[in-house]
Amino acid sequence: LGLSLQMIHTPGRLIRIAEPVWRNAAKKHSDEIRQILQPGLTAPDHVLNSGRKRKQGNRQKQVPDANAMTALDPKHPVYNFLIEYYGLKGVRGPKRLARWSPNPALLFKLDDEMDQNEITIESHEQLEAPVHFFSMAKSKRDCGIFLEGANEDDLGSGILYLKGAIPIKSSSVSESDGVLYSPSLFYNLKNNKEKVHKGKNVAPFLWYRSVLKNTLAAEPVLHCHGLHEWAMQYQPEGAPPPPSGKYQSHLSLRVPRETINYAVERRGISCTHVDALRYFAPAAGPLNRHGASLERSQQLDLEQP
Repeated sequence: LGLSLQMIHTPGRLIRIAEPVWRNAAKKHSDEIRQILQPGLTAPDHVLNSGRKRKQGNRQKQVPDANAMTALDPKHPVYNFLIEYYGLKGVRGPKRLARWSPNPALLFKLDDEMDQNEITIESHEQLEAPVHFFSMAKSKRDCGIFLEGANEDDLGSGILYLKGAIPIKSSSVSESDGVLYSPSLFYNLKNNKEKVHKGKNVAPFLWYRSVLKNTLAAEPVLHCHGLHEWAMQYQPEGAPPPPSGKYQSHLSLRVPRETINYAVERRGISCTHVDALRYFAPAAGPLNRHGASLERSQQLDLEQP
């Protein structure tokens, strides 16, 4: 996103990351994610983690791993949002966040911009080890990031991100010698027979690049005061309960309903965010200066810093 045409990657270049380097980066990422999610993680014996227990099958009873990822608590007022809005459900949700993959921006960097002590850059002509030839051949001699020493266990145990990962073997009898991440291969950029499929893969990136570009250039609305959150709980007399109330039904409101209604009605709402308006209470929609409903296409014009 935001890359100029001058930053197009150099084809035929394999970036190799030494095993100690990427394993350290993966562990650091996992530790940071766990630290962020820690207040919302459930206990190992929570009913939401029962699937994890069944998966263990008839293994001998072990002391629960204090560092194991568990499901987020749906009753927590903050982490409930990650479950319902971002879909981080069950044990898989937090585990998915904890997976690591190399930064694809490495493919756009010049050789002298990288730490040569941690990363090795080779063109097709410079390849020596058989596994590196296999990696380059797998990516159709285009480009890729190769994690030395990575194996299928790293993918299955939740260390490495699954999407786009290609285990590489230098022979039919060897175990995985590493894992290759090749964006051009994953997004099928070399296959001209599937242009429609390619367009579908690229379209989201182009869309959000346009959204971010327009957002940076837009004049900010500084008087919305975050009232979109209040509009979600707006309930004047005779109106049905706000739909969003079901997500936090076990919690009491921090202020009286009358206070919420007054704050929303006093000056109305100035909300331009499409995804926020989707969760407005129906009665609050007409009080929004930008309309009771917004289309996704309007995000290009209305999104602002």
